[in-house]
Amino acid sequence: MNKLNNGNSKAYVLDGFLSSQEFLNLCSNYGIKANFNDVINFVTRFYQKVLNRNPDTTGLNNWVKYLTNGTKSGADIAKGFIFSEEFKNRDIDNKTYIDILYKSFFDREGDIGGITNWMNKLNRGTSKAEILNGFLNSQEFINLCKKYKIKPASSLATEALIDIKRDGTNIILVHGLNSGASTWEKIAPRLSKQMGVEDGSYVEIAIDIKIDDSELCWDGAWLDEKLYCNKLTDIDSLDKFRDRNLRSYQKEYVYGLKKGQFEITSIKWASNGKKGEDATSNNKTKQDRFYNQKVFTINFSHNNQLSFDAQGYQLKKVIDEISKITGIDDYILIGHSMGGLASRAYIQNEETKNIIKFITLDTPHLGGIGASKYTSATKNAGINLASDSLDISQLNDSYNIGNKYEDIKVYHLGYSDGLNSFDTGNYYSQGDGNVYIGSQMGLDELKPFRIIFSPTLKDGVFKYDKEVTKLDKTFSTNLDKADKIIQIPNYSENISGELINAAHTEVLKDNRYIKTIQSIISDDITALKYATVQIYNKTDFYVSRDGIYQLYIKDSNSYTWGSDFIGGKDFSIESYSTQSFKTFLCDRYIDIQAKGLGGSPIWTDYNIYLPCNENKNITVLFE
Repeated sequence: MNKLNNGNSKAYVLDGFLSSQEFLNLCSNYGIKANFNDVINFVTRFYQKVLNRNPDTTGLNNWVKYLTNGTKSGADIAKGFIFSEEFKNRDIDNKTYIDILYKSFFDREGDIGGITNWMNKLNRGTSKAEILNGFLNSQEFINLCKKYKIKPASSLATEALIDIKRDGTNIILVHGLNSGASTWEKIAPRLSKQMGVEDGSYVEIAIDIKIDDSELCWDGAWLDEKLYCNKLTDIDSLDKFRDRNLRSYQKEYVYGLKKGQFEITSIKWASNGKKGEDATSNNKTKQDRFYNQKVFTINFSHNNQLSFDAQGYQLKKVIDEISKITGIDDYILIGHSMGGLASRAYIQNEETKNIIKFITLDTPHLGGIGASKYTSATKNAGINLASDSLDISQLNDSYNIGNKYEDIKVYHLGYSDGLNSFDTGNYYSQGDGNVYIGSQMGLDELKPFRIIFSPTLKDGVFKYDKEVTKLDKTFSTNLDKADKIIQIPNYSENISGELINAAHTEVLKDNRYIKTIQSIISDDITALKYATVQIYNKTDFYVSRDGIYQLYIKDSNSYTWGSDFIGGKDFSIESYSTQSFKTFLCDRYIDIQAKGLGGSPIWTDYNIYLPCNENKNITVLFE
């Protein structure tokens, strides 16, 4: 009491008790080995360096107690101070933040190399929480905690997640029917690097579920057959469910496993390429290892048997967990094939995070092959992909769509090698062999930007180029609805006389295809926009019908005329007349060539710079 009455602090008195031989002996009897003076100094340093004040008695006593009895770890105290409102209110800059971490964690000034490294990370967008994790996991901090006889970190089973919100965008990749995370082997690493992950790594997420054995997925009483949900994997062998005579029944029933007929038992995260060897379902481990990741691939459980609403529900659970672990709520959703429909079910049926962009790749928005029957292409699916099935009808119902896409930028990417020069009414009708192009181009209600990829056909080197004038004329129709057409190789191979429809997945490895996805993600609008060119024919021809009959355009670095989407025999401009066209070959130098009646005369101009999103006036004068 004399010491307190003489002005000594309670902390000073506490230190006297903690340092006394009697207290040390008592601790030894209970197996407590912590060095209390060091622990007091450790806690005091955090008060002084992080909060810029001396400790209050209650706070100091509690932290010392928790650290010495093992209830809390060194990492806990660091997070407690760094994430406190008191520290946040200091509103410090990046350099001061790094200096504080060095002084509070290591009791020293930071070295120049270390400070530079951490500052570079912050300037590239790494969050302060991620920097904190770097200090927590450093060997220097671990050694310091061991010196003080305190735990560096709590056990995985008890340590809580860092509860923090941060800016940024995550990308979710959703595979289609009869596929998995391997769908994204070419795309995911490039998107990861684009999002700032230097090594291009990403997370593979697997969902496990348990199906109630009593759940019935089809009560075919009139077939004397009940199809239980846990038997959906056998549906391909149940011919009676495939009988075309049962069409009226098939189209009125949702076959797949529905939301409520199963429970999710685990959501496991693993590093890409490791075949799940490092998979974990522990959320703290996920945060420690994958906090900086930006790209996540989804592996549905029982993908072939899930109804759309079940897939949407699984997506919600996964995306909610990703937000909790990464602290990011903004997303770009990319679905391939039926993965696009699963993504739509999430958007339309669930309470979503903030979906900024939604990209579908070769997705059967209007149903599967031919969009008229439950075909062999979907033979392993418990879900009916026919265009008039209840599954597709419910997904495409205007009431269900509502205004769900109002704040989402939607893009439909499709592939087709079905260009038919003899039937101008069916351009791109074939699609990629699994999904016809009209289905890939989707619904107007989603207000999508539509892009078709297609190859040059085999029967003529320039056949594609010569037909593109007619393609331009279909832009305003409902045939293909393309906003942009991009030429890529033919991915449907002819082997031993049989057509192997590889395009549905092979296009996902195509460089132009991937670059287009990256352009959408980066908001490189010029990569998806066009220039409008006004052609004025100044030549004075004697016959009124004479004039420009063919017009070609190409990149100045290309050797092939007609490599863009204008050209052919229907583009006529009479004397002293003007006609316009749009081209996606812009923000570059182009060459343009006009041909008169019968291919002669020919007028050519080279190295014309054509900016995107602008009008360009060009005058043609035949000499």
